[in-house]
Amino acid sequence: SPLHERLKMLAGYFVCLCQALAYLHSSDVRHKDIKPENILIDLSGNVVLTDFGISRKFPKKTSQDDPHATNERAEFTRMYASPEIATGGKRWRSDPSDVFSLGCVFLEMASLQLGRDLNDCKKHRQGIVNDTGRSYEYWCNLPKVYTWIDMLSTDEPPLCPSAKFGLLPAYESEIRACLPAIKSMLNDKAALRPKAKDLWRSEEHTLNSSHITISY
Repeated sequence: SPLHERLKMLAGYFVCLCQALAYLHSSDVRHKDIKPENILIDLSGNVVLTDFGISRKFPKKTSQDDPHATNERAEFTRMYASPEIATGGKRWRSDPSDVFSLGCVFLEMASLQLGRDLNDCKKHRQGIVNDTGRSYEYWCNLPKVYTWIDMLSTDEPPLCPSAKFGLLPAYESEIRACLPAIKSMLNDKAALRPKAKDLWRSEEHTLNSSHITISY
């Protein structure tokens, strides 16, 4: 069906987005605001990472993983921000901060591909703030985010009755094979997250093994 074909195409975007981020980081650029609204699909079906309004080019330091303090202005989207960005006084930005944000996007993509409702994902990870308020940001509800990923890893039916779409079983198993990498991208410790350059090679191997088309 057309929907099934679109979901297959979405799977290929995992690799393309990893490649885009790896290119930015190899050029000493950090995007600083990766989220679904900043990812577009052009008329040819190519995925495009956009909105570099708050992006910055950083000089290389003695260690590739050394963070750089930028400023104390809250220039990020809280929903997709990494823990070190959302909670720090100085906004200590490093390459893994972008990787975390992309991991949030990938989790939403995988959830849709596996027939889950993103509203259910949001409800699952919600936290209570000051007894009455609710928080839905990924960074402050990571234990619940991890249990959501664990549920996606099973072969159980979709978690909500409204989810009536998804990939065929052969493709679902390959998307599930990507979940450990997504979970590692969402590690609360920046130093333990994978690098974008390693991610795209891993995802390319996984998805190519299932003959999911990847467009460059």
